[in-house]
Amino acid sequence: MKRSFEEHPPSEVPYSLQCWRHTEQEDAFIQGWIRLQMPELWVRLAGRYHAASFVCHTRAREFFARLRACRIHPRDDLLPLGETETQSIESHLWAFFQAGKLLLDALAREVNLIYWHRDGAGLFDDPLTKARWISFYTVRQKLLAHDQFAREPIGQLLARHTTGETADPPYQALSHWANVGLMVPLLIGPVVSDVAPSDQSPSVGQCRILLPDDPRQFPTTYDRGFEINALGTSILAWLAWFMDEVYRALTFTLTQMKGAE
Repeated sequence: MKRSFEEHPPSEVPYSLQCWRHTEQEDAFIQGWIRLQMPELWVRLAGRYHAASFVCHTRAREFFARLRACRIHPRDDLLPLGETETQSIESHLWAFFQAGKLLLDALAREVNLIYWHRDGAGLFDDPLTKARWISFYTVRQKLLAHDQFAREPIGQLLARHTTGETADPPYQALSHWANVGLMVPLLIGPVVSDVAPSDQSPSVGQCRILLPDDPRQFPTTYDRGFEINALGTSILAWLAWFMDEVYRALTFTLTQMKGAE
């Protein structure tokens, strides 16, 4: 059920609805929005939210690239705590995990905008007045609690890949580290790869640097095999895939909305 567009006064939203990554799924998603022929306010708001998702994805990639470029001087296969280079690595790693989490929240705002128009019971948050409360976790909860929406492609996607024991490992790792980073420092573990003697200051990207299973726990363990480069690469690949799958699922929803006009 569509909401009345007169509920909010017109305002300037300085973004146009356009493709940024130009994948097949994103192109179809944008065309689905355009075919709805909604009033300009909502199209431009969709453009703003869509641009935010792209920006968050770009930031995640940039933070990871900067992290891999950081130079290190390991001592006895460890990175000295408290030194500037170790703090720089931790800061870039923290920023990478938070950018990944912000990307999920940005995608959730795109989902919420569409389902706010479909939902006639006020389940979803007003995208103009309550945007700050919209998060990936709350939107997922609302979709999966709705009998019809949970059976639609977006509900099935979220249930299958981001919940419980069936959640994809890169999502589990991103969720874990983004939340841990809000509570305690991200302790950097040992450097476990051999470094050529001729290179006394290798980059993070040239090494294998472990992360503890959970910095909140003591004693520290490394049983889960978290390694900075492999972990970041898998999370970035998953985020790109997940973005496209979200847009594929939302294109189905937009097509349904067009057919119900």
